[in-house]
Amino acid sequence: MTRALMRAHFDVVLFLHANRLEDFSFLGTTFVRHSCIELAQWLLCHYADKLDGCEFEVPTSNWRFNEWCAKVNLHRAREYDASTWWVCESAVLQLEEQP
Repeated sequence: MTRALMRAHFDVVLFLHANRLEDFSFLGTTFVRHSCIELAQWLLCHYADKLDGCEFEVPTSNWRFNEWCAKVNLHRAREYDASTWWVCESAVLQLEEQP
């Protein structure tokens, strides 16, 4: 599942989650690039404790994704012209219940 997550293959992640007992782990600080808002939302709702310290790279132009990151209390680590980096601190997340 780790490879599917790192490559943002959301359909594969959902399949593995539903059909296998396979888990995932990130070593040290992990950077999630080219993710979509739906994958980030799903990950944080299901595995927030495993994402503590994980960084998400979000295109700066994707204002909807960046607004959501701020809303759920991800920490804005740095911002460049092309991307904004958000750090997950699971203890301070403010997630809404999702189906």
